[in-house]
Amino acid sequence: MNCILEVEKWIKEKSLINPGSSVIAAVSGGADSMSMLTILRSLKDKLEITLRAAHLDHGIRKESKDEKKVVADYCKKINIPLISVLKDTPAAAVRKGKGIEETARILRYEFLRQSAEEFGASVVALGHNQDDQSETVLHHIIRGSGLRGLMGMPEKRGIFIRPVLCCRGEDLENFLKTRNIRFVTDKSNLDISYTRNRIRQHLLPMLRREFNPSIDKSLIKLAENISEGFDMFSSRVERIAEKYGEENRVKIPLEELKGISDFEIYLLVDTVLKNYFDIHQDIEKCHFDAAKSLLRSCQSGRKIDLPHGVTIILEQSYLRILKDEADNISIRRPETTIPGAGRYDLPSWNLTVSVEKLPGTENLFPLSSDNEAYLGSVFFPIRIRERKQGDRIRPFGMRGSKKLSDIMIDKKISLSIRNHIPVFEDQKGIIWIPGVTTDERIRISEKTEQIIRIKLTKHN
Repeated sequence: MNCILEVEKWIKEKSLINPGSSVIAAVSGGADSMSMLTILRSLKDKLEITLRAAHLDHGIRKESKDEKKVVADYCKKINIPLISVLKDTPAAAVRKGKGIEETARILRYEFLRQSAEEFGASVVALGHNQDDQSETVLHHIIRGSGLRGLMGMPEKRGIFIRPVLCCRGEDLENFLKTRNIRFVTDKSNLDISYTRNRIRQHLLPMLRREFNPSIDKSLIKLAENISEGFDMFSSRVERIAEKYGEENRVKIPLEELKGISDFEIYLLVDTVLKNYFDIHQDIEKCHFDAAKSLLRSCQSGRKIDLPHGVTIILEQSYLRILKDEADNISIRRPETTIPGAGRYDLPSWNLTVSVEKLPGTENLFPLSSDNEAYLGSVFFPIRIRERKQGDRIRPFGMRGSKKLSDIMIDKKISLSIRNHIPVFEDQKGIIWIPGVTTDERIRISEKTEQIIRIKLTKHN
């Protein structure tokens, strides 16, 4: 199999990358991502793209330092700029109250989105392959998934694409071996205490051997068939949710829901929970059935309670979906003004803010992080405040501004922490929201004469 030709064909067929795009390749050091980076580099001129690599060390395994070195050495060899960051995932899991795997996934996507914003990239490439897709679909079948799960992983969702989803893992490994390109193997993939690994190592080989040698293709075809039908149903529902959704509630006129099918009710509730309340687990068929019965009853004043403090209420003219008020309580913090460089304590935010002025140079283009920002063209004083309704910012790489609430929804930032993220603004408007986004106006360029470095330190 010629992986380069297959990926080029797949990218064009699925319209994954437009000419002139800036692309960031997420590279872990494994065979899939290393081959993806190699293939994209070989197609760089044909596709007319600029390419960077991004590597996140989750700080979980001892081997991660070796993986970072493999990625860094290879990027240097093929002359591809690398963005590399270390995150303390175990500590973040404790703060977020989530498992290590879920926290690692959240941090990974946060890092990739931020990297895309910092460098004005419109596309982030992920290294999932064809085997990953068949395993995902089979895993969802075993768990009793709905249609969303049976669709598997999309080749494109927002800025994220999967350019090697058309290739088998074995072909990608051989692609690297024939070119003597080093890659690393994650030992945790061999641990059969994980359901996913048992599917890969035991269930799929048994199905290939005893039932269908082409079971992988069958599972992928199932996902494609369901995706085609799903798009037809979901477009109306997503339009309704987007039109009437806010960051802490959704209030839909019943007039909009006339003629809605049972399946569309399921999609509507599922879309609201995921996109507006960041709820991806613990919602079962019985909950969707209860929402359907509520809407069909036409009895104003009825309500049902779902997990995670979600309430659905049927009113005379509206269907309301709310999350409990506890998540929306904000500790009112006073606005703080920073006149210039220095060190400032913010007790109400539990933070110390350090502001430093650095000389602008052509070679200094540092990457901001959750707790540190490098900004150009700042007009003092800087104000630090809570977010307000109607706040807008122009994220890196965007032509126009966007509502801060929409950005937080897109980044899947939980409602419970949105009011605990400070907003930094200067005389001309918002410049930085830590861990969320930075304004295009203060992007550092070759002409920047002075760089403002802001560092946040949390109090114990």
